[in-house]
Amino acid sequence: MIALLGAGTLLASLGIVIIAIVQGIDIQSLMAVLLEGEGDFPKELLRGMLWVQAIAGFILPAFMFAWIFYRKNWLSHFGLAKIPSLTICVFAIIALFAAYPLVQLSYEVNAALPLPEWMTVMEDNAAEILGDILAMDSVGSFLITLLLVAILPGIGEELVFRGILQRQIQAWTMKPVLSVWITAIIFSAIHMQFEGFLPRVALGALLGFVYLWSNNLWVPIIVHAVNNGMQVAILYFTGVDLSDVEQETTMPLNAWIIVGSVFVLYLCYNMITKSRQKDG
Repeated sequence: MIALLGAGTLLASLGIVIIAIVQGIDIQSLMAVLLEGEGDFPKELLRGMLWVQAIAGFILPAFMFAWIFYRKNWLSHFGLAKIPSLTICVFAIIALFAAYPLVQLSYEVNAALPLPEWMTVMEDNAAEILGDILAMDSVGSFLITLLLVAILPGIGEELVFRGILQRQIQAWTMKPVLSVWITAIIFSAIHMQFEGFLPRVALGALLGFVYLWSNNLWVPIIVHAVNNGMQVAILYFTGVDLSDVEQETTMPLNAWIIVGSVFVLYLCYNMITKSRQKDG
């Protein structure tokens, strides 16, 4: 899987370079924007790069892995052979919202950690590029952004992290909960966004647990897409910047909110597992 992801990353990089050259952008300017945040690219070009990265960097390596190791049984191995029931999907999405106070708590802990300057610079550059990608001025651009930011990452990242990595770690360790957390940490580290490292670990853990509870990869794919898509929708319909959404809409945390969050998550766990057993 590491070899396939590495090959996919190289293929995605080659595709990005080709797109840039076709658009008349030299390699030096491309690297200046991607690494240093200097210069400005058309948002259509940035979206094209995101498309190439999602397909070549995650989806293609995942299917290559499935073809090599699973062959005809790849749908079953991924947990994609059966469409989950509406009950499972609904309670998985409820679990997503119930987990937000815990994600916020992890965000506050992360914010208290001192970060070196180079990490902060990387965050600022990534935020600027993401802001260009999320600039939406029509229904068409909104739908394209949903595809690039919500649907494709939901499919590609869940195939790799939950469908392959979490399953393999669980098979090696024989400890399902440990596999969820190890995968969540790797999931967050891959994104290279240090100011949101712990919140992304928390989100990755939620995705891992709903996969563990449902034994159906469609469930974390849907939850992942809903989480990202909801943020895109908020930006489009309200015009609020993504960083403002994260900081201004947070609520004061107290022990009762945290306890309530855990309790609702436990109810969701019960409902998902019972519905899974009922559906066979």
